[in-house]
Amino acid sequence: MLAEATYVFHDEKSQFSIVIDPGAYTARERSALDDYLDSLNAPNVIILLTHSHLDHIFGVAHLVQKYGAKVYLHQLEEQYLFMNTHLCESWHIPEPDAFSVDRYLKGGDVISFGNLSISVLDVPGHSAGGLAFYLPDENVVFTGDVLFAGSMGRYDFPGGNEQLLWNSLRTQLMSLPGSTRVFPGHGPSTTIDNERFWIDEHFI
Repeated sequence: MLAEATYVFHDEKSQFSIVIDPGAYTARERSALDDYLDSLNAPNVIILLTHSHLDHIFGVAHLVQKYGAKVYLHQLEEQYLFMNTHLCESWHIPEPDAFSVDRYLKGGDVISFGNLSISVLDVPGHSAGGLAFYLPDENVVFTGDVLFAGSMGRYDFPGGNEQLLWNSLRTQLMSLPGSTRVFPGHGPSTTIDNERFWIDEHFI
């Protein structure tokens, strides 16, 4: 509905499937996600949430119920998880089903599943406890709604902060290798080098 991007990757050694921001809203979207996860034949499902905004969490409870998925999130985001009543009412959609967080993440954490190593980056600004997930061996980073191709996230939601957002972009994401592929929460992929010019211009 909001063109939110959900990402799935799989480690054959550990038989873990990692789902980043399962925003599957409709039954059709959830069925498609189920079909893909089933095709991986991976009994262990971990959900990594970059933040807790409505469009990124619609499918979480479904995956918890169907696969026993474990949910990882920054602790600062938990207070905003189910504060979406007014948005749902204005859009005439049901609220997402409730779920519990199994593990709190913070910048500097490293999550390992078999051959996969995921570095957690603190990127607040779009939200209070925004996270990005960097896979150095794969040369990719998942940025949620902090960095898009040609733009950055909004900072006028509860927990947002413009100064923190710019700082996250400059000190966390722009410090990654320029060839790193960026997979955002909305829109096409890009690279760190492609985005560096307009971010650097802000600080000239």
